Parts: sequence; structure tokens; C-alpha cells
Amino acid sequence: MLEFSIDVSGIERAAHEAARELDGAIVDGIEAGLEPVAENARATTAFHDRTGRLRASIQAVDDVRETAFGASGFVTADAGHALFLEGGTKHVAPRPFLAPAIEQELGRATDAMVGKLDDMLERSGF
Repeated sequence: MLEFSIDVSGIERAAHEAARELDGAIVDGIEAGLEPVAENARATTAFHDRTGRLRASIQAVDDVRETAFGASGFVTADAGHALFLEGGTKHVAPRPFLAPAIEQELGRATDAMVGKLDDMLERSGF
């Protein structure tokens, strides 16, 4: 009878490390992808910002969260009137600036995310 064993503990450790690195690259990629969206929203001409508060409130939030589908990040505008401009009111037509920024910058945002993943894979020797 021939008996043998294989120690796969090194492979398991490497797989866990690769998963941690991938998670980090995904977070970095999402954060990098959000900034072009925020820049576009701040530069829009969809509204007149007399005080500058609305433009200053548009931020890419460094709070990437895991979801059932992967991870998500946020671009926010927390000036009090941002929601009313984005969606309009009963008396005022919408002047969206966040949704169009997402649509216009999706390619740049995706490129930034892919770049971060490529960097991680290159560092890992893939």
C-alpha cells in the first residue's frame, strides 16, 4: 500500500492573502472611481451656486461598504437644498447634477477601478 500526504497550508494562506489584497484593491478602485464623478458634479452648470456651499458639499466619501453584490461607495451633496435641485419640487423643475455626473463619468470611474485592480494583480505577480 502506498500512502502519501500533501500539506496545503501554504496554499490556503496564499489564497487568504490574495483575497485580502483583492478586497483592498476593490476598495481603492471604488474610491478612485468616485472622485471623477464628484469633480464632474462640482463643475456642472446645471445650477447657479450663489454661496458656493452646494459645490463645496459635493464629496466622494471614503466609506466604501460591502453589499450583497460586492461593494459600493458614495458621492454626496449634503447642502440643505441639494436634494431639491437634484429631484425638483412641486414648484421647481429638477436640475440634476449627481445623476448626470455618474452617467458622464462612468467610463473614467471604471478605468480608475480597473487600474487599481491591475496594479494589485501586477504586484501579486499575476
